[in-house]
Amino acid sequence: MGSGLRLTEVVGANIEDVDLTENLLRVIRKGGKEQYVYFSDLALYDIKEYIKIRDQRYKPSSKEIALFIAAPVGRKGGTRRLTQRSIEKLIQKYANLYGKVMFQN
Repeated sequence: MGSGLRLTEVVGANIEDVDLTENLLRVIRKGGKEQYVYFSDLALYDIKEYIKIRDQRYKPSSKEIALFIAAPVGRKGGTRRLTQRSIEKLIQKYANLYGKVMFQN
């Protein structure tokens, strides 16, 4: 939330784009420009915790490169990249728990 990333940049983030030693995320900005964005130590902690459980909880295929993925659904039970809408819903859900309105419908 505090990184200055656009929602589309978060959606497009891949596992290999995260540098956990430098607190950096490689993103493709508007116009296709590659840039590295720093994130906080708190975000680093959260990302490390997420990565620890990502494989066990979501069971992505070896071909799944998206950083943020949805839980397996459907008959085949495959994971998929989180969508912009699903991320908005997650942010709204947690913002509501803390009394903040993030998006207006």
